[in-house]
Amino acid sequence: MPLFEKDHSDVWAGLASQELNIAKDAFLNALRNLVGVTQGFICAEDGAIQDAYVAGEWNKTQAAELSAQLAQLLATFQTQGNQPREIELRCERGGIFVRALGNAFAFVLCEPNLDWAILRMSMNVAAAAYEAASLRAAHIITAGGRLD
Repeated sequence: MPLFEKDHSDVWAGLASQELNIAKDAFLNALRNLVGVTQGFICAEDGAIQDAYVAGEWNKTQAAELSAQLAQLLATFQTQGNQPREIELRCERGGIFVRALGNAFAFVLCEPNLDWAILRMSMNVAAAAYEAASLRAAHIITAGGRLD
């Protein structure tokens, strides 16, 4: 059973979106290889979770609530004319790393022993491929076509 219902909007549907799905999977695979990452999510800009990597126990409702709150935080920054590419929140028991992805965002839940520099580098490399695929998919849609 999938973690989340897949979004069947134009951005994620059709054959031409295959590159975007491959980039999304590569992004989540990059998270799987990082020691200290417990959960990673790719979300639409409204906070709807598109896909996830989850190691161990998790709560779908809490993940959806956190995603919605992070989307609201990013929207608040945007209305103030400030659009951060990354947000890093650290505490004694772990942390949250948020990375803007064009018309989407990703967030990662981390253990306290995480190497934040490695996480940031890995997220930036994976994000570049995802953002490029997302821009190509958006261009196809705005040109008046579907992705099939």
